Amino acid sequence: HQIRDSIWRHSVSTAMFARKLSGFCNNVAEGEAFLAGILHDVGKLVMITKNPSAYTDVLKLMSVSGLSSLEAEERVFEVNHIEVGSWAGEAWNFPLSTREAIAFHHSSWPEGPQQQKRNTDIPTLIKCANTVSHCLGIGHRSPHDQAEANAKLELGNVATQLGLSTEECNNLVSSLHTIFTREYATFELEES
Repeated sequence: HQIRDSIWRHSVSTAMFARKLSGFCNNVAEGEAFLAGILHDVGKLVMITKNPSAYTDVLKLMSVSGLSSLEAEERVFEVNHIEVGSWAGEAWNFPLSTREAIAFHHSSWPEGPQQQKRNTDIPTLIKCANTVSHCLGIGHRSPHDQAEANAKLELGNVATQLGLSTEECNNLVSSLHTIFTREYATFELEES
């Protein structure tokens, strides 16, 4: 299923990037970052599994209207993937840090320096990794999807969050893309 594969590809890239970015943070283990990254969009997978045709409608609506995934999901399902993922994480006893990453990866960037650089928490780390994945266009289905363009505008926030210069951030994004390209085959789904 093309939609599922697209979301899986994005989730794997977010997990890989989170694992690598965890080195910029105190008290964030690579495995914990990877798990939160791979599960951050689990709500989308639940929605697709329960009603694939309705999720196709979400993607069509995003394409013609320019709505974000959250806005389009709410119009079609009257709920979004953050809410569904949060419910799933609670029901399936995901670790607290993973549930927080699911719930807050679309939230605003932290404003205080006490929440930046080495003090970056898991939800914000996943927001950084998710932003990089979108910036690289990984997992997108539609050329009209605004996520990639919006993410490129947000790279400055990733740099600030991690305590990097613009050049360092751009170099990091390039190296993350190389890692993803080299390692993704290990995670590819088999044809069903």
